[in-house]
Parts: sequence; C-alpha cells; structure tokens
Amino acid sequence: MSSMLFGGNAGSNRAIQEGYNRAAGKLMGEDATRLTPEVIDRAYVRIGDTMDSLYPRLGINSQVASNELLGKLATIESEAKAAIAPEGAHPIVTQIGNILDKASANNGAIPGEIYHSLIKRGSPLDRATQNIDPDVRYYARQVRNALDDAVEISLPAGSPALAQFREAKAQYRALKQVQESLTPDGDVSGPRLAATVKREMGDAYH
Repeated sequence: MSSMLFGGNAGSNRAIQEGYNRAAGKLMGEDATRLTPEVIDRAYVRIGDTMDSLYPRLGINSQVASNELLGKLATIESEAKAAIAPEGAHPIVTQIGNILDKASANNGAIPGEIYHSLIKRGSPLDRATQNIDPDVRYYARQVRNALDDAVEISLPAGSPALAQFREAKAQYRALKQVQESLTPDGDVSGPRLAATVKREMGDAYH
C-alpha cells in the first residue's frame, strides 16, 4: 500500500480526499474518485472473472500443501481460537476443516476446480471474509491468503498464468483492505486503512 494513503482524513479538501480514493482504487484495479458500492462490486466481478478464467490452470500440489499450506492453516486456527470466543471462531474452524477434507480426498492436493469452489464469490469462505465480526473477517482473509499463496508457489515460474494470478491476488487483497477502510460515502479513511494494513503486515512477519 502506498504511504500517501496513510496521511489521515482530508477534511474539507475534496481534491485531496479524491486523490486518496483514486490511489486506493488503482491498487484494486479501479479508477474512481469515490469508491461507491458499485465500484467495489465492479472490482469483485472483474477479479472474479479473472480467477474464473484461470482456475483450470491453478491448483495446489501435494508437496506445497503439506510443506506450506497445512502449517499456515494450523497456525491460523490456533490464533483464531485464542483471539475469538469459541463459538465465534466456528466459521474459521469449519472452513479450515473443509479445506483439509478436500486435500485428503485428493491425495493431499487441491485441484484447480476445488480451489475455485473454495474461494469464489458467495462461497462459505468468501462470506466469512465479510462477517460482521472483524476478527472473523480477519482470520477468514488469512485462510484465503494461505490458499492463494500455496497456489502461487505451485505455479511454474515464468508462466503467463503466474503473472495473471499474482495481479489478481494483489488486487483482491487490496480490495479487502480498502473495503474495510471506507466511509458510507465511499471515501477512504487513511487511519482505518493504515490500521488494517499494519495488522496484516504484522501477521506476515510473525
């Protein structure tokens, strides 16, 4: 995320606020001076369409799943249980269990069509990333990120699909961060965005 987004609220200076909005929008692949629900929905559809076109070439091989993904999911589940009340952590535990079941049924791998079914818009995991509880949203995004990272590692270096996937992944992560920082008017709140990014970056270095 660009540091220019963390300067705080623009107050009455609409031009500065629109600059924040446009900079944030570009990170998720959109060009708009106000990030309205229509702009956010357009970004979801566009990124989703990209993933739809890619998923036959995507997937997580068994070696990456066992060496990378499973460990990350175990850590996420443990942290979610510690951070959220037991009943509140249920969506996270359920989604992780579902992923493990899918891998077990496919000799430790997660084929592209199954990965797609797990992350597509409207899936249980996607709905969890929009849960009313901010902690559930956060840990659900960590589960999604772990899946995406495992897919990226599984793709051949230099392949066209890898470049397209990396761009879609980066835009999706920015979309989730920006969406959580928006005011009802579609303006980016610099402090909210900074807090969201700081939390996620801090998690990446743990």
